[in-house]
Amino acid sequence: MVNPLFKDPGRDGEIARALNVALQALVVHHGMKAISEGENITMNFAAPIETVRRALEILGVRRDEILPYMAAATHD
Repeated sequence: MVNPLFKDPGRDGEIARALNVALQALVVHHGMKAISEGENITMNFAAPIETVRRALEILGVRRDEILPYMAAATHD
């Protein structure tokens, strides 16, 4: 079950939804291979992912909770 905060119409709910979108984008691209300026690189978003996770914890979302983007992926 997804934390009800993500459905809250108020300020904290809006922040939580924005952080969820940011986290989804970071997780999807973390570890992706790319070419930048002619060099092969592996994208590493570990630090920003951790920052977003900490921000969600400040809002009261536990690390073991299913986030909305994860719940949507499991219902397809």
